[in-house]
Amino acid sequence: MSRRFRPPAPDMAFIRQRTDKDCGVCCLAMLAGLSYEESLGLIFGDEPPRNLSTKTKDIVAAASRSAHAFTTRTRLKVCRSKAWSEVPSNSLVKIRHKGHSNWHWVAYRKGKVYDPARGVSTTNKCGKGPSSYIEICSDSSVGRAQNR
Repeated sequence: MSRRFRPPAPDMAFIRQRTDKDCGVCCLAMLAGLSYEESLGLIFGDEPPRNLSTKTKDIVAAASRSAHAFTTRTRLKVCRSKAWSEVPSNSLVKIRHKGHSNWHWVAYRKGKVYDPARGVSTTNKCGKGPSSYIEICSDSSVGRAQNR
């Protein structure tokens, strides 16, 4: 099943989580300009599991199954300094909220954090900082991004 990602709108639409485990589905949908259902199908196929938890490899595989209107960096960048300044715009970011032990996906775009469980905020109000990220970029920007 191949779907084309649509370019993200200038003001990215916020998508709220429907379960406590579908943050990756929501973040991919927001960044790639997909509906929740399109993102769910792209990640899990026609029959999603009961537990909608996503791993990095699930997000990368879903993006690679697209019709290549968008691509992902297949290597995972670890943010050792935990600084938001290291995270490129248009990225899925793995964080931990203060007081929680589980990892959580948020979308990061133009200095704003789109947390599907908590809403839109600035980086200083978002958990313990980034652990790692997956940048989603258009085909036309891949060459520029890899050469920086």
